[in-house]
Amino acid sequence: MITKTRKEVIAQSLSSLTSDDINTVNAGLAKLAKVLKNIDMNSYKQKRD
Repeated sequence: MITKTRKEVIAQSLSSLTSDDINTVNAGLAKLAKVLKNIDMNSYKQKRD
């Protein structure tokens, strides 16, 4: 049995991603960033009041 290094496994799984997968991930990250930004702004406003 041949064992692969973690880098090889990651590289293999990344190369099997389709552009649709990547777009889905990017959309998810964009949503997450928006949510985090909103949370950040809300806590900032509360501190000022």
